[in-house]
Amino acid sequence: MASTRVYILAKELGVKSTAIVDKCKAEGLTQVENHMATISAGLAATIREWFSEGTVSTSVENSREG
Repeated sequence: MASTRVYILAKELGVKSTAIVDKCKAEGLTQVENHMATISAGLAATIREWFSEGTVSTSVENSREG
């Protein structure tokens, strides 16, 4: 899967697309503006980690800590 839409990923994760958009904006990812935005497979994987159950840190989060 090369890319996907925010609303499709939201449906897969069982969250509202606005939650994904808000989290991306909070992380400084300005290209994710609404539910129709196209996101890369890599960003989709990061978003899956953010919204998965449990405490999982991503490489983006780790790089900001150090």
